[in-house]
Amino acid sequence: MTFEEFYDRYIGFGEYLKNNLDSRPTTFGVFSVYHFVMTLIMTLFIIAFCYLTRKNNRVILEKKMRGIAWVMFVLELIRMSWFRTFRPDTYFIRFDWCNMVCLIMPICIILRLRKTYPFFMGAAFWGGAGVMVYPLWVFRDYGGFHLMSIQSMISHGLMLLTSITLMRLSPINLKRKKEIFLSITIGFSIMVVLALTFSLIRNVNYMAMLSPEGLPIIEKIKAPYHLLLIIPAEYAGFFVLAYVYSLFQKKFLANEREAISNDLQESCATV
Repeated sequence: MTFEEFYDRYIGFGEYLKNNLDSRPTTFGVFSVYHFVMTLIMTLFIIAFCYLTRKNNRVILEKKMRGIAWVMFVLELIRMSWFRTFRPDTYFIRFDWCNMVCLIMPICIILRLRKTYPFFMGAAFWGGAGVMVYPLWVFRDYGGFHLMSIQSMISHGLMLLTSITLMRLSPINLKRKKEIFLSITIGFSIMVVLALTFSLIRNVNYMAMLSPEGLPIIEKIKAPYHLLLIIPAEYAGFFVLAYVYSLFQKKFLANEREAISNDLQESCATV
């Protein structure tokens, strides 16, 4: 394989991607070896990160999360510029769920806009976990391992990791229902309005706003009636996750404080 062939197959937007999309075997799809390998790698990375940072205080953990945010932001810029041979083009700003999260969430984290955290906990979790479990088009579109399929799986894995880290940094206090409600409602509303607006302007099916085609089971519902199902379901998903996180974090944060306390006691004992 020459360098040109390697570039065309694994990096560039060459003849392989242009000519073979419809004829690609199902081995490139969901639950393929490519899917399992990348999901396993990102899952192990998430577990390792959470384990290695279990004793980090808030300041250190927040610095590490800003580092992850920068990585996510750069990966999204790479995706945006890939279609123009790595020259940025705003036309390729996508208004799908995960693309908006990967572009906007890092900015909010870097700027420490903490009031957005309850929304991004849910948005990052559902987007990241959803694609890691069921990457509908990721590997089929790029024919298995490719720069962009790997970029996509890394971005979605980092979304899931960010959601977990935000939970550690910004504990959900269900007594502050109004703050959580406003963060989720405003964030989700903006996301839906952007997706619907640019779907109509560009005639592109962002967040399945125009058609449920390709979505298991839901695709049987005619457009636009499918929106009566997916929009309320997605909105409710944020609150379900917030409640689940509130249950898990009580034990998680208690164990984390105990680990830090034990570590401090051991340090004092050796002095």
